[in-house]
Amino acid sequence: MILGVDNFSSHYDVALKKLNAASLKAQNIPIIHKNLNDSNLAERLPKDLDYIFHFAAQPGISTTSTFNDYLENNVLATKALVDYALGLSNLKLFINIGTSSVYGLEAAFKEDVPPKPASF
Repeated sequence: MILGVDNFSSHYDVALKKLNAASLKAQNIPIIHKNLNDSNLAERLPKDLDYIFHFAAQPGISTTSTFNDYLENNVLATKALVDYALGLSNLKLFINIGTSSVYGLEAAFKEDVPPKPASF
């Protein structure tokens, strides 16, 4: 089973997100409209997942972003997803995708070069 979870935040065009969700639904891929920080997250998600690919984070962290936004949307949301994942008996792999914010202003370098974040 493949499914998507998205909170449909307005950071990106919501109409485009809905168009993408409709395209996925047309391929029998359900999309759950949910914030990872919601207290009942585990109740809405299946218990038999084998893999989780975590792309959910607040993109475009900048000086206009508050630390609380970063904490809630990136750190606490990831923790909520990890907590959910720990309860899955079939889980084989959890992949947390790093965003471009991790790499800073220069993202085209070798893998053994430490990242230089431009923001927290």
